[in-house]
Amino acid sequence: HDSVKDTQEDRAALYKNSLARRGIALSHLERRKVTGLMMPFPGLTQAAAGLGHGDLAVGKRRECIFHPLFVSYEGALIPSFPLRMAIAVLQKEPGQVVIEEDGIRLGDYTLPAINGEMAILSTQKGRSFARASFVDILHSKVPPKLMEGKAVIIGFGGGASGSFSAAALEDSPEELTAHLLNNMLNGTVSARPSWFLYLEILILLLVGCFAFLYFPKANNRIRLMWTGLLGFLILIMGMAVLTLSLIHI
Repeated sequence: HDSVKDTQEDRAALYKNSLARRGIALSHLERRKVTGLMMPFPGLTQAAAGLGHGDLAVGKRRECIFHPLFVSYEGALIPSFPLRMAIAVLQKEPGQVVIEEDGIRLGDYTLPAINGEMAILSTQKGRSFARASFVDILHSKVPPKLMEGKAVIIGFGGGASGSFSAAALEDSPEELTAHLLNNMLNGTVSARPSWFLYLEILILLLVGCFAFLYFPKANNRIRLMWTGLLGFLILIMGMAVLTLSLIHI
């Protein structure tokens, strides 16, 4: 985001790739606002089937990587590169993808998102993607079936053909892009439904009312027993929230 190009072609490309929005406050869009975009060179901008921003990860907390699904610039809501690929794979147009309060409506389902960010597990165990050297492709050493009917990511990973792996997802933009795309289309994302906040408040109010009405009448032993039981129930509730936060699309 170091430079801005305000040519007519760039503006047209940005608005052509802009997402729609519905039922989301403008204040939420401000969190994803950028002051400038570094556009591709004009020939690529005009020839490309789509454009997406390249910020793959804005942070990592515990076992999750947070991916910004879009950025806001001059009224245009630009999808991320993996999201733009997912839109293309689903044979849709960016204007058909809607940013909503709790996520992004992508086809028949909604990608859960908080403040425009999607979370995926940083340890994608058991998942790997085929890799082909561009030199091997030029010399017809790669079977056509390897890429037939699949989304292909071209990057600077280097190395020979084989399995694609890195010590950590954030260490390889190509692999992180592949995992993000895979999760958007048919994977598992981490999300906390908005109604969980109200459920937590309700449970805390019920526990407080119970303690206020019952504890003064109980002896020390009974109060200690109920305190331990309520603490255990709150722990179970937290584990349930964590389990339900892993939503399979």
